[in-house]
Amino acid sequence: ALARGNVDFAWISSAAYLRRRDKDHLLPVAKTKFGQSTSYRGVFIARNGGKIQGLEDIKGSTIGFVDPQSASGYIYPLYLLHQLKIHAHKDANVVFLGNHDNVVRAVLAGKIDAGVCLEDTLNSIRDPRITSQLIVLGKTHKIPSDVIVCRQDMPINLRDSFLAALQKAPTQLTPESLTFLPATNEDFDSVQAVMSFIENSMRRGR
Repeated sequence: ALARGNVDFAWISSAAYLRRRDKDHLLPVAKTKFGQSTSYRGVFIARNGGKIQGLEDIKGSTIGFVDPQSASGYIYPLYLLHQLKIHAHKDANVVFLGNHDNVVRAVLAGKIDAGVCLEDTLNSIRDPRITSQLIVLGKTHKIPSDVIVCRQDMPINLRDSFLAALQKAPTQLTPESLTFLPATNEDFDSVQAVMSFIENSMRRGR
């Protein structure tokens, strides 16, 4: 919709922005900040007392990811496993479950041995009867938060006015305050490095 000119601005993930940046001629306008954080993480989870009690146990298991396009639910977790010399698609049985909640449910139901979800998804579970059944095996590196983007042909005065409006009127979407900061392409260099590493590894069949 943004590329076609149907909308002028879009709120997307940093990974989605980088995938479309060059093809659709996009620019970052603002990055989101929830409370004091401008980043988030993915977490590896498993059943408490199950056969997976550490990331090293993932070899030979069934692991659930969210979606191949998800930074916290696939790209960054895959990168962490690579750093540990674990190649998920070779060393384990990989399944994609569509969203973060599905991963948690599949782990609890014993349908998969381990899974990856957004840390905030796990933290949103308040029932101790559920949380006591889960253990955290590890956390990904920090992932830069979502970004508000526009097309490169957007008039500079409109882009600047929109950023100023965002900064003056933060929205209360969660118990924590959501605010906006100016964004530059350099803010997403770390995401580009991780994505390039994974793409190259897949191309080499590793």
